[in-house]
This record gives sequence, structure tokens and C-alpha cells, in this order.
Amino acid sequence: MHDACPACRSRDVKVIERWQYMFMMSVLPVVVTTAVGIVFTPLFLLFIPAILLTNDLIARRKTPFMMCRSCRRTMSAAQKNIR
Repeated sequence: MHDACPACRSRDVKVIERWQYMFMMSVLPVVVTTAVGIVFTPLFLLFIPAILLTNDLIARRKTPFMMCRSCRRTMSAAQKNIR
């Protein structure tokens, strides 16, 4: 179990890992880019690696982060120790 939320002291805290963040942030853009590439021109399919690389770079900086399910506060792992 993880630490309590510093804002509301709830123990109902979810930790978002890097792979979860990557999946959540990449699925919709990749699906839309694939659909546009199929419907209009395959040139759009070249954007998929750029989308994945950009999301990976962002995920490396932002994760892991914690989300309190009670008060919906989000905090990075470095912020959880700040009172």
C-alpha cells in the first residue's frame, strides 16, 4: 500500500507508472493518425513514431505520479514528501 494523500489523508491512492501513462496518452493519437493515414494518405503514418517518442519523453519526466481517488489530487513522486 502507498502513503496517504497529503491533502486529505486518504489511503485510497493510485500510482500511475510509465507504461500506463504511455498507453493512456498514445492510444487515441495513434488510432486517429492511423485512420487518417488509411482514409487520406499513408504519409500520415510517418507521424506515429513521433507521437510515441514524444509521449515516451513526457512519460519519463512525469512518472511515476500518484493520484488520490478521494480528492482527485495528483502529485509526482517527488511532491508526495512535501507537506
